[in-house]
Amino acid sequence: MGRRVHREYGLPNANQIFLMLVIGGLWLLTLLRPHWLDFSSSIHGGLWGIVDEDSNVTQTSWTAYCETFTIHTNATATTMPATLDHARVLCEHEGGVLLPEVVRSLLATSVSLVFLALLCAMYLHLGRPTRPQVFVLGMVPFATILSASVLGIAAVWLWEARLGSMDHGDCYGCAWAACILALVTSISMLTSWRWPGLCSVPSERQAAVPGSARFRPRRADTEPSANGTDAPAEHSQPEPAGSFRQMP
Repeated sequence: MGRRVHREYGLPNANQIFLMLVIGGLWLLTLLRPHWLDFSSSIHGGLWGIVDEDSNVTQTSWTAYCETFTIHTNATATTMPATLDHARVLCEHEGGVLLPEVVRSLLATSVSLVFLALLCAMYLHLGRPTRPQVFVLGMVPFATILSASVLGIAAVWLWEARLGSMDHGDCYGCAWAACILALVTSISMLTSWRWPGLCSVPSERQAAVPGSARFRPRRADTEPSANGTDAPAEHSQPEPAGSFRQMP
């Protein structure tokens, strides 16, 4: 089945594939960048621990911090500013130390689902799947993106519910932006899969015109000739009927 016919089934377009790349990149950034919490200008907290950027960027895990309430660097141990307040919020609550691990697991699963949807969308967009594959695999991208958005929203909501009173860093905003983009993209993919043409680009909208088939050449006009080349078929003209003016 040709690529032109694929567009009539509302497959993921280039814009939606680009949005999936942006979503996966934002969530991956929030996993690796330790800027979920801002304790000071140089001390930040992330999903993996606490980092003091002024001391050789050495990271202290949340478990080690809650045991000693200090940030260990290569040279010395630095006491964290406002230690008791932060310890009350994260360390003294039951399951508080497990919160970064839970959020990290949810976001890692969301990133995996996004890249799975991206691979499926790239195959549908660039490959040549059959008609049953188009119908079945066409709903995989929006289903996985929707699942990723639900997991991402759950992760950010858990972080906000426990640490909402603290100063959030830029990773918190990036996580929310990725969740909203994932939700909007999944709705767009579902709409284009169920109702093709509503979320399509102009080239796809032109290819999905219902009456476009009547402008294609007829089969009789493109029949192969005897020597193997395509040549237009000859149309025989009927002989003119005789009239009373013709001589016998």
